[in-house]
Amino acid sequence: MSKKASRTSTKRKGSKQRNGFGGASAAEVQATPAQGGRAACDSPPPAASRVRDGAFCVRSSLGVPFLVVSDRGLVSGLPTPSPEEWKELLALCSDLTKQWESRGAVVLSDFEGEFMGIEGELVSASFQRSLCLDPQGLRPLPAGSAVSRDMGLLVDFRCEAGVALAKRIMESDSLCKAIWGADGDVSSLRYTPVTRPLGVQSANVLDVQLAYSDVGKRLSMANMLKRLPPKSVAGLPDKVAAGGMDFTAAQARHRRALELPMAAAVVQYAVDDLHRLEAVLRTQKPAGGNYLQARSRSSAVVSAILKSPAGLSTEKLRAYGEKLKKSTGEQRLAIAVRTKRHLLALRHLLAAAGSDEATTVGIIALAAGAQYANLEDDADRVLAEASVSVPTDLAFPPDGKAAEKEGEKQEEADSGSGPGEVGAKVAVSLGGRRDSKRLRRGLKKRNENVPPVEPESLQRAKRKMEGASQPTEVQAAEEPLPMRGKNKRQKIAAAPTEENQQEQEQEQKQETSEAKVATGKKQTKKRGGAA
Repeated sequence: MSKKASRTSTKRKGSKQRNGFGGASAAEVQATPAQGGRAACDSPPPAASRVRDGAFCVRSSLGVPFLVVSDRGLVSGLPTPSPEEWKELLALCSDLTKQWESRGAVVLSDFEGEFMGIEGELVSASFQRSLCLDPQGLRPLPAGSAVSRDMGLLVDFRCEAGVALAKRIMESDSLCKAIWGADGDVSSLRYTPVTRPLGVQSANVLDVQLAYSDVGKRLSMANMLKRLPPKSVAGLPDKVAAGGMDFTAAQARHRRALELPMAAAVVQYAVDDLHRLEAVLRTQKPAGGNYLQARSRSSAVVSAILKSPAGLSTEKLRAYGEKLKKSTGEQRLAIAVRTKRHLLALRHLLAAAGSDEATTVGIIALAAGAQYANLEDDADRVLAEASVSVPTDLAFPPDGKAAEKEGEKQEEADSGSGPGEVGAKVAVSLGGRRDSKRLRRGLKKRNENVPPVEPESLQRAKRKMEGASQPTEVQAAEEPLPMRGKNKRQKIAAAPTEENQQEQEQEQKQETSEAKVATGKKQTKKRGGAA
């Protein structure tokens, strides 16, 4: 091959990688499997499309594109797809997933949410194909030394189509899902939210964390990153400071830490973990030279979680009990919130369990009520001291920060008035405690007795009626009388009739005669006294 042909081939290859479809053009991604992933040669060029042009894509810190799968504004600054664009976007995701499945790909997976595990609530999922592992033997490949440039997916769990896509990927036996710390993600996919669980039955999961640690004592990603060569994570921000989110502070007050829509820093926080996980797969060597043993251990853990959360809950509550005794301040309050949420989630699972799950789920739920009674009392005591409450349905306050600011404004507005009973006492359903001060502030305006505003139509009718009436000079000089009803106003504004004039003349004659009689009596008394 000539040098010119080689440069042309390299240029085409680079252009395909830059378009975000991992070496395939947009038309190739949308081609049917029967075409072997290739567009028909005689097909007309596609019309202009915002989906194919990348209008709904975001980029990681390394510049890798991720297609945002959301119909309601997951990412700040991105347009909301129209119904036609939404169908096109979902079709593109379906074709991309089919390509992954046909090749038996290894898919990097990560999930973000408020808390994790059965007490949590998922917000988004990130997926990307990786070429650094052999899909069959799970051996690190020499060709996988570079960062994968395939287009990934950022899925919004608030839309049903997004949940369906994540469910399809996680339940596929053809795809090996590589996750760091899969226990919390798998349990969240299976059992949360507690009021309406997703029920995802995850399959073919590789928990990479188990290749370098035990189930009882897992190695954190932060500590694993210290083992990696600096070059392998070059360009990635520090994980602790990434996103600018303080999960501990938000959890301590039972507030959401992930504000929606996501800002650019939060988006990068959500997708950059896939690059960190791939850096581990590219640079670290597991025992035996492959991840088959880790996948076997992962399968056992996932199977136990899907059958019942008993084992995972026992381990978590034990860890929460130890941390609650050792931690202080905001960290201790966050652990108390997690403990309370976990115990409430267990009771929800017991109430919703069917006959086939009643034995396994019921045992841990009942055991938690007896064995961990002291732990719940300790958590309740910490929450009461900080005036933090956790509702039984585990719901977060709507727009926590906005409600708090609104409550503070209302408190300032009411500071000049005397003490009232509105919003003074708000009872909660947990242990008869009162709700937090911030929640009371947010509820004060809603509970305030504001006088009703008259409709505009009634106001116009009043003005018209008042303009039609012509008050007399005597009525104009008098003090205005209160208006209480249509009949009352008409009676006051009505001009004096003929009958009213006759009655007034008779009253005047009667008063005149009475005055003459009284004058005559006085004169008779004076004469008698003089005699």
